Amino acid sequence: NEWDRKLYTAAKDSGMEIFHVMGGTNSAFQINGKTENPPRSTAAIKAFAEAAVAVCDKYKEIYGHSPKDFDVWNEYWMTGSHFNPDNATPAEYANMLITVYQSVKTAHPDTKIWGLSGVGMKTERFEQWDALAWTKEVLQNLQLYNELLGTDSMYMDGISMHPYTDWKNPEDGNAAGIIQAYRDLFAEYGFSDVPVTASEWGWASGGSDGDAWRLPDEEKQASYFVRANVKNQAEKLFDQIIWYGSSDVSNDDSNRQNNYGLIRGAFDVVGYEAKPQYLTAGAYMDLMTGAEYVDTVTISDQVKLYRFRPRDKKSNQDYLFVLWAKDRAQDLNIQFVTENQSGMTLIDSYGNESQISCDSDNVYALHIGIRPCYLRGTIQSFLVK
Repeated sequence: NEWDRKLYTAAKDSGMEIFHVMGGTNSAFQINGKTENPPRSTAAIKAFAEAAVAVCDKYKEIYGHSPKDFDVWNEYWMTGSHFNPDNATPAEYANMLITVYQSVKTAHPDTKIWGLSGVGMKTERFEQWDALAWTKEVLQNLQLYNELLGTDSMYMDGISMHPYTDWKNPEDGNAAGIIQAYRDLFAEYGFSDVPVTASEWGWASGGSDGDAWRLPDEEKQASYFVRANVKNQAEKLFDQIIWYGSSDVSNDDSNRQNNYGLIRGAFDVVGYEAKPQYLTAGAYMDLMTGAEYVDTVTISDQVKLYRFRPRDKKSNQDYLFVLWAKDRAQDLNIQFVTENQSGMTLIDSYGNESQISCDSDNVYALHIGIRPCYLRGTIQSFLVK
């Protein structure tokens, strides 16, 4: 429709690609007078798959190429939620995934199909749902289909995951452990080295669903963006990350869902004002895009030193270090021997630069807090004192 055309055109003109997440009902398509949500009958699934192809066709018409990514549904595993109000089963998701995969790949073979619709882990937040157990049932049904046809397809190019840990910081949230649990499960069914995309990830900056929630404030939210993304670059957790979300939904701080945004909403005193997270995200992108990971030095239980070569490095000794304290500030003394005594540049999480001084032994006294900072210099050697 015209709205889609305007959206695609505006995104293309801004140099943006769209990660498609397709789900929800179509009131124009009903079975026996009822709209299926999610689609489950053969006719409803076929219609949904045809709609998926039509979306990809429209995208190609505007962009000149097929969509790069297509996610089949959103959080289907949350049975009984507004994403799956009809309590559809893992077997029914498998049927839909197979049909969508085959239909889209036939028309748009270069489009990556992400499956499992944003799975997470069973936690205090999702006590009533066990996404890993749900995934196992999906894989069992895909295996039955393969056995029936004598094929070995995964019917997806990778896993779509929502690794939210709002109640924990990026270090304690254990995204690596969550991913490994899914990769181990896929390996049981003969699928190894499965790509994983974080099709939603982020932290709310306020709101509470009860005493179990320990949500960050805006400064921590800003810090966690950088920390999560630096860890992902170093540990190669996700193939890509789609950050959630672009703007706050309302100024009602009692609900965490309102406060994930990089910017405030139109409702605020200053409409669409940047939140601290927007600024730290911009500085991170400017400094870390294209940076080459070198290694990580564990300084204490609070601080790790992540070493990269910046994309505009002057030499192989031109390093960009990123460090922060997990939850308690720490004073550090680090000796950086720099080329020609050129010194070190300190860059705060908002991108502000300053030259910092050292003592006669090239030791820099640093106060490291939960907010990440960057250190850049042409380094001959460094040593944590």
